[in-house]
Amino acid sequence: MAIIKHPEIILLNDTLFSTEFNDVYHSAWGGAEQAYTVFIQGNHLQQRFTQVNHQFCLVETGFGIGINFLATAQVWLEHNRHPNTWLHYVACEKYPITPTQLQDILPRYHFPTSLVNQLIKEWPTLTPGYHEILFPQERICLTLIIDDIDAAVKSLTMTIDALYLDGFSPKKNPDMWRAEIFSSLAQHCHVDTTLATWCVAGEVRNNLMRAGFNVSREKGFAQKKHRLVGQFNRIPVDKQTLRQNRFFPHVRTYLSGQQTKRVAVIGSGIAGSLMTYQLCQRGMQVSLFEKDEAIANQASGNPAAIVRPVISKDDNVLSRVTRRGFYLTKQLITEIEGASPAPIAYYPGVVHLAKNQEEALAQREALHQLGLPRDYAYFIEGKELLSRFHANQPLGGLFFPQAGYVNPKLLCERAIALCTSSVSLHLNTAVTHLQKQPGHWLLFNPKKECLGEFDAVVLAIGAESLEQTSALGLTTNRGQLSLFCHENIDSTLPVMCQDGYLISLPGQQLLSGATYEHELDKTPWLSSHLQNTQRIASILGDSPQSVTSLLDRVAFRCVSRDRLPVTGELEPRLYCILGNASRGVVWSALNARIIRSLMTGEPMPIEKQLLDRLSPKRFLMGRL
Repeated sequence: MAIIKHPEIILLNDTLFSTEFNDVYHSAWGGAEQAYTVFIQGNHLQQRFTQVNHQFCLVETGFGIGINFLATAQVWLEHNRHPNTWLHYVACEKYPITPTQLQDILPRYHFPTSLVNQLIKEWPTLTPGYHEILFPQERICLTLIIDDIDAAVKSLTMTIDALYLDGFSPKKNPDMWRAEIFSSLAQHCHVDTTLATWCVAGEVRNNLMRAGFNVSREKGFAQKKHRLVGQFNRIPVDKQTLRQNRFFPHVRTYLSGQQTKRVAVIGSGIAGSLMTYQLCQRGMQVSLFEKDEAIANQASGNPAAIVRPVISKDDNVLSRVTRRGFYLTKQLITEIEGASPAPIAYYPGVVHLAKNQEEALAQREALHQLGLPRDYAYFIEGKELLSRFHANQPLGGLFFPQAGYVNPKLLCERAIALCTSSVSLHLNTAVTHLQKQPGHWLLFNPKKECLGEFDAVVLAIGAESLEQTSALGLTTNRGQLSLFCHENIDSTLPVMCQDGYLISLPGQQLLSGATYEHELDKTPWLSSHLQNTQRIASILGDSPQSVTSLLDRVAFRCVSRDRLPVTGELEPRLYCILGNASRGVVWSALNARIIRSLMTGEPMPIEKQLLDRLSPKRFLMGRL
């Protein structure tokens, strides 16, 4: 993973200038005006936005300072009137601007204040990979991919309706204009995909034509003589479905115009509840089936669950998936909390304590190697832990200042409550059999009674054996947590992790957990309770006599063979969110978004390479 660099920008001759590339960000005649003429008119967006009745997906090869995005968002607001349509704007950027630069630069341009303020407010912590900024009132989703352009376009899993080819000139930044870039983008295009760019260099035109675009020159902006427009023409209309099914099967619904309307979600834990919420947000009718008498009755009924990322020196798959899940989970929690004054999540920070000198050194080396921003993670020394939190841990550890914990049961309950008339909840209803029919699925209970017919089904359950999941090799682990009263606990204490965790809860309560056992006994064990009690002594240095036991709770984890979630399509219109183990909260928002994208054809929230690593097909290859 390359360390992220930020651009050096100066004002030169009344326009913004990059000292890195020795080139301007836009014409001196106006950045917004150039965006309207070159990109918006070049892609006929005013007319096309009025005709959108589902979603419109646009890719920009260089986000820069955000002018093209804001201009496009403004046109979307002016021309799209359909209440259920979304603009998905996906932008690549290797050198993202900082929040301070954003605040200094954007007031120079006359865009709607609401758009500018939301962009500044939601500007992400600049770590590698995918970041999402939502404009819910405007029905706009901005996905910022912080990566090299070659890796970014190869990571896409979406269909492109319009392309903005923008960047510094080919002489100053040739990597942006290579034939390989255009070929990668062309793989996501259809016969109605258009492109626009200010660049008319002969090599660029030739590369685009070789990639399958018809291109032509039109009158340029301001003093520039020409600009370039084009349309994808490589695949005949009657071959579109075949081509997209072969290379990008998740967009078949998008291209065919079919929409999933009735969905069954099986399981009402954090995975099933957030899945239900995400589907209802797109206007689907969801039937939520739960075998118990209440939702979130298993592991999702625990008093608290940690929301934190993971760091590895090589930025491995677990680290990247969890980082993406961390951002999406916090975003979703904020969205759900906004509908109620009472908080359900707290972010005092999370410390991953080093167990020994070797681990402390490895943590330091990982931070140095990755170059992550301090507001995402830094190494906290033992002296700081002692002075700030009265925790005597001289080795220190990794500190995640934005992390914390959530009440998972409250999160589930509020998510379902916000679905209002879009969800029907079926408690005490076990689903034991699924039957595939042409174009739909039938669900049956243990009495072999049909529970309904659905366009799609999502399995958000544990390791219960259904015919369709039996080959995945899922296992179940036992976990016991203990809740204590600790009258002297520091209310500012961050979540402390070391072979388990300690969470300081409101009301002088302390949660310690969770054990790992293979036996499937629901009865609390004294040995597990003592293990949780000992954790208080080992992390805080407090004697067991300083706490009073309040509660012990047992729940079970569903675990995959490679310890990653199993998320994707098992069979046509049958989806799964399984194997979340101990990271159900931090992964479930991401998992739900992946499934929703598979159903709707909207852009995926993570890179294709990560998507493949989560797919259930990784365990089913021998059967395919």
